[in-house]
Amino acid sequence: MFLGLGKPSSEVRLTKKQELLDGLKGLGRGANATEEQKSSVDRLARELERLNPTKEVQGPKLSAKWNLLYTT
Repeated sequence: MFLGLGKPSSEVRLTKKQELLDGLKGLGRGANATEEQKSSVDRLARELERLNPTKEVQGPKLSAKWNLLYTT
């Protein structure tokens, strides 16, 4: 699951990302989410955030076209 120096493998990150994306299906970008679903999405997003190897995300790394998948 985790490789070397306690860093999560890319496979773990991809699995967690897919779990989050699957959890967003049918939620209408959050508009149709129940409190339980909102809590689950928040938990999954925080778990994925902790696995992010890029700790400082700013500047050119954020310059892109984005698709809104979920909002609170």
